[in-house]
Amino acid sequence: MRRQILCLLLIWTGFGVANGQQTLTVAQDGSGDFTTIQAAINAAPAGEKTTIRIHEGIYAEQVMIGSKTAPSDKRISLVGDGIDKTIITSKAGMAAGLRFDQTPALSVYAEDFYAEGLTMRNTAGRDGGQALALYVAGDRQTY
Repeated sequence: MRRQILCLLLIWTGFGVANGQQTLTVAQDGSGDFTTIQAAINAAPAGEKTTIRIHEGIYAEQVMIGSKTAPSDKRISLVGDGIDKTIITSKAGMAAGLRFDQTPALSVYAEDFYAEGLTMRNTAGRDGGQALALYVAGDRQTY
């Protein structure tokens, strides 16, 4: 019985690796695999499920998963430390000559996307013109 449980446990723990699932970590202080969210997304393999754990911090970057002309086939989950602790922010707005779909802090052109425990915000303000915090295009997305 003990041998069967050990065998099942080994099979279960190896199942994620066998199916190409992996976890990447983003931390601004350098303690993770990456210091920016975009770098972690770029490193995620195509067609495989990748969980990106994002440590507490304010990440001032425009993050893109795929693009309008080339949707991503990466299956990404972004998991933050909490909505008041992990923030993706942008101050891009249409007053700078951008289209509305070029202003978000997070743009997702992918299917099977998942996000939890983080905030997406745009701080362009009145002078920045129309702006988005999040732009999505794809099926099976969960927030």
